Amino acid sequence: TVTGVLISDGLTLLDNEKILFGNNNDLEIFHNGTNNIIQSDVGDLQINSGNSAGDVVINTNNNVNNDTRVTSAKFIKNGSVELYHNNSKKFETTSSGATVTGNLFATNKFRGNDDVKLELGTGNDLQIYHNGTHSVISNNTGTLFTLADYLVFKNNANNETLMNATANGAVELYYDNSKKFETT
Repeated sequence: TVTGVLISDGLTLLDNEKILFGNNNDLEIFHNGTNNIIQSDVGDLQINSGNSAGDVVINTNNNVNNDTRVTSAKFIKNGSVELYHNNSKKFETTSSGATVTGNLFATNKFRGNDDVKLELGTGNDLQIYHNGTHSVISNNTGTLFTLADYLVFKNNANNETLMNATANGAVELYYDNSKKFETT
């Protein structure tokens, strides 16, 4: 047992030599020759900040000599979580949800419950939502444009044509998948 040791010149451990904490060596800190590792095998790994600001900041590319830091994440005491790309904030939690700066790309789908609206425009002029019974596209200002050179309306099963509209061509109306009206 060692107590009250002051190491003034630093502590050097070779690759894969570990600093162990806990009765059963539950926490390890070491370098494996390639990566720096903090390994916790029991409970949560907690990072607590006790300073007056209380923020936790994760930086990369930190050069101690010239203080060059690239922020990756900030955890603000009693506030937001911020995620960065190359020192530029891209995602931030807020008291009402989250803010994304830049593009948001989903690899599968965006989902929302009934009456959750996708609102676009400064005054939320365009809304797309499902109210539990009906799907709604609501435009509260100007004209709602559908831009396409060939526009097709089909039934939900995608096995009946309801209407076709072709740029520089005909508009066709169908009944029971049979064309009944056509412009020329």
